[in-house]
Amino acid sequence: MSSACLSGDGLLASALFASAKHVLGEIKYPAVTKMFTQKSIGSTFTLHIECGSFRASESIVLLGQNGCSKTTFMNILAGNFTDDDSKSSVLGGKDIKEVSLSDVGVSYEKQVYAPELRKFEGTVADLFEQKFQNKCADHLFKRLVLKPLELEDLDNLDAKILPGGELQRVAIALYLGKSAKVYLLDEPSAGLDCEHRVIAAKVIRRWILTHLQNTCFVIEHDLGMASAFADRVVVYDRTPGKECYARSANDLSYGFNSFLMQLSITLRRDPINWRPRLNKSGS
Repeated sequence: MSSACLSGDGLLASALFASAKHVLGEIKYPAVTKMFTQKSIGSTFTLHIECGSFRASESIVLLGQNGCSKTTFMNILAGNFTDDDSKSSVLGGKDIKEVSLSDVGVSYEKQVYAPELRKFEGTVADLFEQKFQNKCADHLFKRLVLKPLELEDLDNLDAKILPGGELQRVAIALYLGKSAKVYLLDEPSAGLDCEHRVIAAKVIRRWILTHLQNTCFVIEHDLGMASAFADRVVVYDRTPGKECYARSANDLSYGFNSFLMQLSITLRRDPINWRPRLNKSGS
């Protein structure tokens, strides 16, 4: 494949399929433009995704203000975007549904997962048995995922009555239990306390990047968690709700500084625990 980024009629999916079978090496995707028309209020929004790439054993974090369509980017990658009330356009006039990684193998943890899990009639153990029977007998999965997330203690509890934090940990395990080349996480820290946020970040990186040597894309609004996840950063800019650009992934330092400049915020690292802390304006 050419080292130049694809554009025009090239589709995200076509660029990826050619390289998806390679465990190592760089996988490129082309520039894509997605336009929404919301008929109910007569407004439009345009998302421009710059050409970029990702590699095995790499975590890419999407950073942007609310309304930048970070979740839309995830849905485009997952191939499950539906929009009955709008017209979708992509460079080359193709339907947005053709821009998909579904043939590559995607595991997608959506931001809204609770309603589906709360419909399940049975215990957490029953849920895991139904969703991924082979993983329940996997010694490494138990040691690297289930045990540190403290999910074995929940085996006999009804899944549908779990509080938000425990249900989020169950959702993370279900997500990691799927076989995929690319893993997509939309706010994996939501509902978790500080201790479990750190544990979840370690578990996710260790399982996907170190053990499986695959790739993950993460949307995260907790900057501490985002810095813990990220190897590189996709920064969104321009005007939320009107027109935004998802820039090509950059290194962690440049990406965070670019995002913080948009917000007129500076951070410092705590000298003891290295957590990011906000600086006083003008300091």
